[in-house]
Amino acid sequence: MDGWIKLHRKTIDSRCFSNDGLFKVWMWCLLKANHKKNWVSIKTGRGDSEVEVHPGQFIYGRKTAAKKLKMKPETVRSRMNKLKKLENITMKSTTHYTLVSIVNWDTYQDLGEDDHHPKHQPNTNQTPTKHQPNTTNKNVKNENNVKNDKKNTPDPFRKHLLLKITEKNLSSFEPKIIEFYNYRMAMKKTHQYQTEKGINGLIRNILELSKAGLNVNDSLEYAMEKNWKSPELRYFDNQKQVNSKKDYMSDGYYKKSSTDGKKNPVF
Repeated sequence: MDGWIKLHRKTIDSRCFSNDGLFKVWMWCLLKANHKKNWVSIKTGRGDSEVEVHPGQFIYGRKTAAKKLKMKPETVRSRMNKLKKLENITMKSTTHYTLVSIVNWDTYQDLGEDDHHPKHQPNTNQTPTKHQPNTTNKNVKNENNVKNDKKNTPDPFRKHLLLKITEKNLSSFEPKIIEFYNYRMAMKKTHQYQTEKGINGLIRNILELSKAGLNVNDSLEYAMEKNWKSPELRYFDNQKQVNSKKDYMSDGYYKKSSTDGKKNPVF
């Protein structure tokens, strides 16, 4: 496979980057996407069918992707659905294939021979998880970077969150707590954690999870999977899905059976 894609440094701050498996699938999607329109032959029950695939699109098969990514098919499906929820991709399925489209590909992956820069430079506060990064990863400074740096002001609520994490001895869960915070802040019209009261509430919920014997990291991951606004203990009581015996594996969520001790998929 020849060619290249553009990748912005801001990717390091995205939720995709903080989840190794999700980031691997996201990069695979970017590299799989067509850079120009073509026709792809698909085998169906009645023979072969030609499918028109545009730039930023590719034909997706879960089993084929699982072999390429060295993941279980269920894991690939789960992570593709996560990317869909984050609005990184869209998926259109038929009985024979699924067509995946990278959101905003034309805007952020303009690979014209005479233009090696994106059409639009985003503000530094633009959500990196919902929009594909849009510049090449070059170690240079330009006028746009200087302008954007002025807008890159510290997040006072994130600072308050870090202080509360230290104060409440939750440092061992800091990466996952920050990941949950970033995930919620990336949502549209999210104001819950833009106040110190909201941050205090988040910390209180996490302490209640820990006190109840739940695995904090797994609980926060599950809350993001379910797109919950907050990891409140009562939500988990209703779901009966997360408990102190649940392990978060690289290939998905698992819980131990009380009868045979085997790991059974929750999703």
